[in-house]
Amino acid sequence: MTTKRVTKIQPEFSHELQVYDSSDLKIQRNQKVIIETKNGISTGRVKVEPFEMEMPDENIKSLLKVVRPFTLDDAEKEQILLQRAKEAKMYCQNKATELGLTLSVVDVKFFFDGSGALFYFVSETRVDFRDLIKDLAKRFHTHIEMRQIGARDRSKIICGVGPCGRELCCSTFLKTFNSVTLKHVKPQGLPQTYHKLSGVCGKFMCCLTYEYDLYVEALNILPKLNKKVSTPLGTGEVVGHDVLGMNVIVLLENGEKAKFKHTEVKLKGLFG
Repeated sequence: MTTKRVTKIQPEFSHELQVYDSSDLKIQRNQKVIIETKNGISTGRVKVEPFEMEMPDENIKSLLKVVRPFTLDDAEKEQILLQRAKEAKMYCQNKATELGLTLSVVDVKFFFDGSGALFYFVSETRVDFRDLIKDLAKRFHTHIEMRQIGARDRSKIICGVGPCGRELCCSTFLKTFNSVTLKHVKPQGLPQTYHKLSGVCGKFMCCLTYEYDLYVEALNILPKLNKKVSTPLGTGEVVGHDVLGMNVIVLLENGEKAKFKHTEVKLKGLFG
């Protein structure tokens, strides 16, 4: 085991933090830097200030390196690459249409050292883009890689505002996408109407999973719907829940509804 000075970087082409060899560079948290990637030189952002870590020698040899802090010259070059990416996106979309390919180009990223470019696209069908790649390589004189992404990845790249009025979770803090189904909807008492529960990507909103475990745990404690219970105001039937408040809504025998703390009601009979 050897002690190595490392940092954690979020590369431009990834939303996952990666451990990088920071050597003796003086870099700080949130600072933009030039980094190595498996495909070429790119940019990244320091998420954790350099620290000492013990690791096997073979792991140290495989570490990618932080090349240098981001400079004013790099900023100028970045603007040139961004403009080139815009042109490449438009050209690629037009060429794909010309070739009869049913795909939508979402984004284009050029590596900082000119060693390649990533073209992100969405498509509902399988696409044979070999001719498209040949044309793009000839047009931009660099290695071309086409990456098909899903609807959620598309929203993550494009960014936007959700129904809640805030910036999309996938564009800010979410690193991975969990499966979201109707299973997550029912315990929360939400209307099972797809269009009301879908995000800008057209899929179920990721936030439906945030409180799911809390609701499941609470509903395991609260008496179930239609159960007969005794309350401080008499007996009745459970007709609703206020999960966040851990309350039970009961239809009393006199026809009135009342809300009680779950500790105030008891199931009637041996089996409720």
